[in-house]
Amino acid sequence: MKHLLSALISISLLFTLLPAKAQQVKGQCFDIPEETPSDTKVIRKFPKFNLQMELPENTNAVILTNGSILIVDRGTYKYLQCLQNNPRALGRHVIGYLISKPKDVKNLLAKGSMKGYRFLMYTPDYSYIALRLIYKDKATTDITVFEKFKGEEKETMDLLYDLSQKVDLIVK
Repeated sequence: MKHLLSALISISLLFTLLPAKAQQVKGQCFDIPEETPSDTKVIRKFPKFNLQMELPENTNAVILTNGSILIVDRGTYKYLQCLQNNPRALGRHVIGYLISKPKDVKNLLAKGSMKGYRFLMYTPDYSYIALRLIYKDKATTDITVFEKFKGEEKETMDLLYDLSQKVDLIVK
């Protein structure tokens, strides 16, 4: 009888606590929309990568655990904060620019030189596409489109080309 009573108490406690957990998981993060880029532009500096970029005012930078920087719209930034605070919440696709140290990718091809230090780099199968910045004959930074979809290679290259016009090296 004692075991049955303690089992019933445990089950009732479990059902009392479950709804609070379920509400936390229900997907409130999924509903946070992306924000349209604002017309107002600002220059953001990223000294670790020796670069500055002209970006819409309503963008945020997220420093990732590997040291890379993810540039996203403010709505996506709020969404990522929500996921961090609710790790079991449902999610959605994230798109942004990822700034990182150059990747050692085999068989890279280059498409043009823009201002002598900006190159669109890609593999023949387009599995890796990046805007690579080179300073004093050394690759310093790769900028990629985070979470691009397969089949969107042309759009990715166009996005990076447009971005290349808004990126400058910070020379020390």
